[in-house]
Formats: sequence, structure tokens, C-alpha cells
Amino acid sequence: MLRTVADFFLRFFTSKNEAVFTPCSPKCSPITREEFAKLLIDRAGEIKPGIEIVFDSQEFSLKILSQEQQLMYLHNAYLEYSQVAEEDRSAILKKWLRHFLFLKTMPEDWEDVVPDLLPALRNRSYFELAELRFREQGRDFARFSYQDVGDHYALAVSYDMHDSIVMISDRHLEDWGITFFEAMEIAMHNLLEKECVFTCLKLEEKMFVYCASSGDGFDGTRLVLLEQIRKLRVHGDYIAMVLNTDSLLITGSEDQLGLGFFLTQAMEGNQKPHALPPFLLRLEGEEWVPWLPPETNPLYKPFLKFRILAIATDYAQQQELLGGIYEKEVNGPVVAGFFIAEQEPAGTLLTYTLWGKGCEALLPQAEFVGFVEEGRRQPVFIPWKIVRAVVGDLMRPLEDYPPRFLVREYPSERELAEMLARAES
Repeated sequence: MLRTVADFFLRFFTSKNEAVFTPCSPKCSPITREEFAKLLIDRAGEIKPGIEIVFDSQEFSLKILSQEQQLMYLHNAYLEYSQVAEEDRSAILKKWLRHFLFLKTMPEDWEDVVPDLLPALRNRSYFELAELRFREQGRDFARFSYQDVGDHYALAVSYDMHDSIVMISDRHLEDWGITFFEAMEIAMHNLLEKECVFTCLKLEEKMFVYCASSGDGFDGTRLVLLEQIRKLRVHGDYIAMVLNTDSLLITGSEDQLGLGFFLTQAMEGNQKPHALPPFLLRLEGEEWVPWLPPETNPLYKPFLKFRILAIATDYAQQQELLGGIYEKEVNGPVVAGFFIAEQEPAGTLLTYTLWGKGCEALLPQAEFVGFVEEGRRQPVFIPWKIVRAVVGDLMRPLEDYPPRFLVREYPSERELAEMLARAES
């Protein structure tokens, strides 16, 4: 078994984490990212003559050179602009420039904020990578508390300005003298007071798929409204997929047609603004947990691929940012990569990382660990579960997302032999 694993890992490939280009509507002409950024800068200059804005092509962002240093990431704006007809593009530009150029502030008094507090579901990396980005740039950053949902999502408190949403930071809560849990309780109450609509799509009583369709920008967040979701009729356990901040789908674990519909939507999901990684979640008691169809199900591999590529994307960004932080230290740790390999002939994707002897490192959590020593021709690959069971005391978990482990000491020959023996048994 171990030799087979080593063979296909030698033919590994790593995914290049690039956003998929979204084709324009047939009624509009295509525009590149650079052209879109220049268009925004030119229009901003017309609205505020003399304003200084710089474009960061790597981050695909604009920053105003002022005391506030307002920053706007352009991915969602670019997708939205690219997908509308020519006659609607001017309105899209005005909307995004209004948010960017005219900094809005929340009311200072807590009583004025309460009616518009709402929970907001986001990818966990939305918060975690933003903090790393500010650390890497040496800038101050306010922490945002959140609740973990399904391992990969975060439920935070937001302030609904009706044409935009502002996340509530710990600094805001401290100024108001309110805890995160008190604010979240109020936000959840406000969400329950809003209209909640689930539209049912069914085909000959065989398929049941429900789409949250309130259309208020918080349909993705309605994943946490368990009481309403349990009223829906499904085949099997409740399975959810959040495609973007305003799109939630529900079906059953035994609904093959419903899951197939999920797959078609996931394939198109990253082409829409405010996209979230299309993880499948199963409702267990009061919690959502990551889920995949059984390995015998033909939908297993494509959904597994979505999960792996989404996690790999987060790890790649995290590795780049952590690398920028630790390269400033003389003896900083190595930020190990998260790699993907394809098992032949099955075509299943597997993940691995490399643990090198003689260096301190930050390891991502992968399915396999490759142990690397000078003089050895190729790494020795061992399943992650076995590594944790034998040398878990050498791996200190960090408070990072995606998760990483700090290793300072390399396993002994005895420990390596024990891991190899378990892997081969």
C-alpha cells in the first residue's frame, strides 16, 4: 500500500488557484481586470477631482491614498459588472463607487444600531486571511469575533445599511460595552423577524430542493435557521449548500436528483458575485457538519474535488501571507505547502504536505505527510491520522484557519519505523 502511495505522489500536481473568468452577457462587451480598474479610477476622478487611487494588480484592489486608506477588493464588483447588459453597467459602477468613495459610519449610540443588527455568514478565511494580510503589511487590524459553522464558515454580527453591509468588530462591541454573544442574540432575533421564504423545486415527487428566496442579501445566512429548515420535506438527512451570501439550497442525503442539481449549481457558483465555497453540510442535531455522498456514489468525486480545491485555495493564500510575515524574521519557520495529487487510475484527488528534517515548520492539515531527509531520494508518505497518533506531541496546533501545526522537532528513527509499520499493516 505504502509503495503505491509513494508512486502516485511522485506524479503529483498542484492546483494553480486562479479565479475562473466569467463570460460577459451576450449584450455586453468583454473587459479585462486591468481595464475595469482603470475605468473605476477614471470615474472616481470625475466624482472627486484630485483624488489619488492606486491599483494593486496582484490583490486586484484599489486604495485611496488618504488618512483613512480606504481599500476595495474588486473581485465581486468585476463579476457583477461583467455579467450585466451594457445599459446596466453605469448603475453598477455608481453603486460600487458610492461605497468606495463615501465612507459611511455606523451610529455612535447602541440603541440606534440595534434595529439593523443581523447575523452574516461568510467563509472563515474572509476574516482569517484579512487579518494576516494586515499583519503582513504591518497595519493595525480590528479583530472580528464569529461563530464557527460547519468548520469552514463563520457567522459574524453585521450592521445592515440597506445598500451595504458592515461587519461589527470587537472594537465596536467594546465601545458599546456589549459582548459578542449579546450582539449575536439580538442579530438572530432580528433575522427571525424578517420574512423567510423557501421555494420548493420538485420533479415528479422524486426530487426535493429548496432555495431560500427572500432576496434581501441574507439568504445564505438562513442556514442557521434550523427550526424553519426542519419544516422542509426531504429524502434522508438535511443537506445544505451555500453558493453565495444570498443563495442557500437544501435537499436530502438520499435525493440523488437533488444532489445532482446541487452539483450543477456548484459548477456555476464561483462565477457569481459574493461566492462562497460550495461545501456540502449535513444537519446533525443542532449543528451543521461537513458531508460527502458515499464513495460508491458517482457524485462523491466531483464534490470531493470542490472541497479540496476550495481548501487548497485558502491554504495557498495563507502560505503566501505567512511567508511574507516570517521572511522578516532571521530564523522564522518554513510555511509548508498544501499539495494535491491524483490517484491513478481512479482519478481521486488526495492531499499531502512535506515535513523536512532540521527545520521548524508550519504544517497544513492534509491526508498524508511526506517525511523529507537529506540523502533520501524521495519522501516517505504516511497518512495524517497515523502521524498524529504516533508523534502528535511534536505537532502543536495553532489558532489558524485553515488549520496549521507548528513542528520544531523531527520524528526519531524509532517513531518513523512505527509509523511505517502502521501504514503497511
